[in-house]
Amino acid sequence: MATDDGDVPFAACPSPTSPFAVLGDRQAAAEPTTLGDGRVSVMRANLLQQGVAVDAVQAMVDHRWANSTGSNLDVGWRQWDAFCVSQGWSSAIRDNPSAVHVVNFLAAVRSGSLSTKNRLMTAQWVRKLRSCVSIMVSMWTSSNVRIGAHPLVSAYIDAIEKEDYLALDRRVYRYDDTWDPELVFAYISAHPLTAPLATSKPAVFIAYISSLRDFCVALGRLLLACRSSDLACISREDCVRFEHGDDGVVTGVSIRFYRPKERNSMPTNSRGYTRWVTIPAISDKSVCFCTLLREYVTCTGLLPRDGDALFVTERADRKHNGRVWALSSERLAKRMRSVMSLAGVPEDFMSHSGRHAGIALRKAGADTLISRGYQTAPWCDEQVMNLARMSARTYVTHYLRSIRAAELDEGVPPVAGS
Repeated sequence: MATDDGDVPFAACPSPTSPFAVLGDRQAAAEPTTLGDGRVSVMRANLLQQGVAVDAVQAMVDHRWANSTGSNLDVGWRQWDAFCVSQGWSSAIRDNPSAVHVVNFLAAVRSGSLSTKNRLMTAQWVRKLRSCVSIMVSMWTSSNVRIGAHPLVSAYIDAIEKEDYLALDRRVYRYDDTWDPELVFAYISAHPLTAPLATSKPAVFIAYISSLRDFCVALGRLLLACRSSDLACISREDCVRFEHGDDGVVTGVSIRFYRPKERNSMPTNSRGYTRWVTIPAISDKSVCFCTLLREYVTCTGLLPRDGDALFVTERADRKHNGRVWALSSERLAKRMRSVMSLAGVPEDFMSHSGRHAGIALRKAGADTLISRGYQTAPWCDEQVMNLARMSARTYVTHYLRSIRAAELDEGVPPVAGS
């Protein structure tokens, strides 16, 4: 802007070599977005247009979210973009919507018209889509209130949550109770694994490794009271340590996690590692986590692996250069859910409820562990919170649940495919 005497203020006239001049050149390269552009492209273009340095934009693109979170945001953004196309809206509305636009989108998500499942979607899923749009749009809009927190949007979310709970009788994320962990222990105990012979067909060996992995995932989730995402944070070299007695006999296995979900609140001197948790070896080898895990590590150690993750696929593919690769937290959750289903856990419990069950296992369900030799008495609340790495508020509000009354079936469900 020129002054009264025609001169240009110094701040508005940077030197060609100043960072402001370089930034202006980079901003000029940003092209306007169009409908159909991916989330990252839209994010990059809008931030550059707002004047954010290209290096800062790249840092956010690369490191703002974990890969799994970024994938979830991609799914939500694609649905939002497709809805904008179906409504004949411009990219300007997509990138800076009003509360009415967002509510109409969420209503379409709720009805199932944007899904191939053709059913009424849960309020929990609608909330995730709301968060996706709100998180992304708030990065480049100047409003003091996120669009997802607008009173109109919040009122719609509150309405469908009450509809789910009061009219549709849908169980919400916060469970009122949890399932009996004895179901899983009884199932695994009733299906002991036998190592295949060296002359066995590859399919037999693959099935054995798959069962070993699933049993280790289920027992690990319960005994460590952890999330599926925590299991994806275990490396073989740095996070697994088999303990030996003076006579050389394995007495247990120590596990720790590297950069789990709560990594941002961990002390700096931890270097991203949680403290070690030791699970003792027990006499009943069919449900001994240490024994099963050691066998799994030994068997999969013979396979060509892409990376050092503890839990891997049972088959290799060309995409990973003929190697087995790390299971994502989503696939680990599916393996947990599979064991829960086979063990007879009620269908309304999702995979994450394994963390609730693992906490109950140390207190109300401690008889299961005491009878098998995992511990000698029920734990106190402080011990359980230390194991699960959570605050007292989170523990009491979300995870301190009673075990749902249930009787074990006389006939334990068979292994899939048997």
